[in-house]
Amino acid sequence: MSTEFASWVAPAARRFQSTRQEIVQVAREVPDDAWQLASPVAGWTFRDVLAHLAVGYLFCDMVVRAVLDDSDHDLRPQSAKREERIATSLARGAALTTEELIAKVLREGEETLELLSRVGESDENTPVITSRTMPDAMGLGVFLSGYHHDEEHLEHLRPALARTSLAR
Repeated sequence: MSTEFASWVAPAARRFQSTRQEIVQVAREVPDDAWQLASPVAGWTFRDVLAHLAVGYLFCDMVVRAVLDDSDHDLRPQSAKREERIATSLARGAALTTEELIAKVLREGEETLELLSRVGESDENTPVITSRTMPDAMGLGVFLSGYHHDEEHLEHLRPALARTSLAR
């Protein structure tokens, strides 16, 4: 990773980058006929999981942008902005091919890293509110260190490899 990050951002940035690369590697190994199989996520196929991962950092990016732009740091779902932007992005992803989704995973990951490179040392404790169930603010550093969205969904994608090899 050649991009410079604030010292407290670097571990999260490395984790994000590594996970994105792993998602791409797994996705490229999934046979074409497996994408329509049911995934471990109720009601989702493996393709749905990949489409969701293609926009996986949308919320993270919204939080970081709010800090960088010094805009509203209350990003709870009831603000409607968050839900609207995520729904729009997911709808766009549904129209893409698998290869386009894989390319989007890579591109979105690079955009997140670029955004994280703009975060400064002094932003670590900037308060953000991200959850309806946890209405108290947390520092941006706490948010980034606890943001494991892609790792969680990568684990939902992995069974596509095992299930398809067993089906043959």
